[in-house]
Amino acid sequence: MNKPKSSQEDIKKKMEGLRLALNKIYEENGNTEEVVRISQELDYYIVMEQKRKLQVKE
Repeated sequence: MNKPKSSQEDIKKKMEGLRLALNKIYEENGNTEEVVRISQELDYYIVMEQKRKLQVKE
């Protein structure tokens, strides 16, 4: 089952926002707990997107 396009766009926007925040915080403060938390959240969205792409191919 395909997700609505707006949901896919929301996920991509969320991922981009997390990437930007992660890069900024890492550059300013190094590897902090906040960097780890954002990185884990970003990983979650990346996995969701990868699973979605695999479902589309099937």
